[in-house]
Amino acid sequence: MRNRQNRWLWVIGLLLFLGVATHWGFQLYVKARLDELIRQARPQLEISYQEMHSSLLGRLQVQGVRLRGGSLPGPLQIEQLDIQGPTVFTYLLYNNPVTGTGPPRFIRLLASGLQMSLEQKGRTAGDECNLEGGIPPALLDKLGYGTLRGEATAGYRYRPELHQLESRVDLDIPGIQELAVDLQLRNVTPQGFKRGQLGTAALSEATVKLDLRPTFGKQLVEYCADKRQLTPAAFESSLARNLLDQLRRNGVIVGGGLESALQRYVENWGSLEVNLVPPVPMNLVFLPFVPSEQLHRKLGLEVLVNGDPVKGLRLGEARRDAAAVHEQPQERKRFRPIRKRWLYQQVKPSELPAYVGRRVRLQERGDPARTGLLVDVANGEALVQQRLSGGRFMAYVSLAELVKAEVFVLKKVEETP
Repeated sequence: MRNRQNRWLWVIGLLLFLGVATHWGFQLYVKARLDELIRQARPQLEISYQEMHSSLLGRLQVQGVRLRGGSLPGPLQIEQLDIQGPTVFTYLLYNNPVTGTGPPRFIRLLASGLQMSLEQKGRTAGDECNLEGGIPPALLDKLGYGTLRGEATAGYRYRPELHQLESRVDLDIPGIQELAVDLQLRNVTPQGFKRGQLGTAALSEATVKLDLRPTFGKQLVEYCADKRQLTPAAFESSLARNLLDQLRRNGVIVGGGLESALQRYVENWGSLEVNLVPPVPMNLVFLPFVPSEQLHRKLGLEVLVNGDPVKGLRLGEARRDAAAVHEQPQERKRFRPIRKRWLYQQVKPSELPAYVGRRVRLQERGDPARTGLLVDVANGEALVQQRLSGGRFMAYVSLAELVKAEVFVLKKVEETP
């Protein structure tokens, strides 16, 4: 009897030893890979961190991250970087030299406590109100935003059975703007995904949405109007004209719809959204060979200003503008593109794990709906990141108590003539 008990103690002790050894071995492996990436980034980009913790469940936490150099306008600090991937055993299955299939099928990243100081000492600001290349750091400093704070999320999911790769990036700078970028590629073969070769990939959907806070936009207009000794309305008109000229130089045929939309935007600010939804997924390798006047149709280009689509938007060379205008009515009769809109679509609670990293709207029995970013689904609960009073907090939602689950997705919408 005593010998049997001793055997069990040996087995339990051995398992504990293997578990601890595996944990610390994986911790050292991840730290070595992280330090190697930091060395490879030098001297263009200096990266450092204070602490790093990992778990066999695929979670990695890096605290006190600091980046400096490269194209950054100032030092960037990240209070905490949370990275979620598959478990260590799944990771080794994907990356071993015998049966490995390449990178993990999904990675999610959450950067909390972003802080960037805009260093302007010793720099010549030039025309700080020239917004053609974006909002200059010098202008942000003048408006009282010498230090930017925010949060960011990013991630991707690969579906080998569909040969589909989805990615999303969100950047939120409270009080200034929120930027979201969605990309979906088709024809991504497992072999190409393993080698990081996307030459055969075809663009299925792409969305870039910029939400500029109206309060910040008005503050910007008032400062620059005063600096140039103009009225706010005169500066808004000048800004709209400069943006239109920049679009013309980049091959956009400017029509009345785009002119009025841009004028309304600089007066009210808000959301500016660019959608690319090709009628047929398009291989990006062949994009340079598509005639410029056909790009808007091949790519399914659509621009929305505060939710309203811009009418008559076309791409092409300026010298063909007159001919294109005469051909436009005939073209509209024979071709009506299928448009898509970002809308909430109801799904089953069991389907929520497939939408981690996307915006959701979840309603529990007897409680108001919770809207935010779906961070994780585990142990019968959904973890939702919500915004409240300029900050963010995490809320747990019980899947068993859900009466309605909705996901923010692109849906086909019939276009009215």
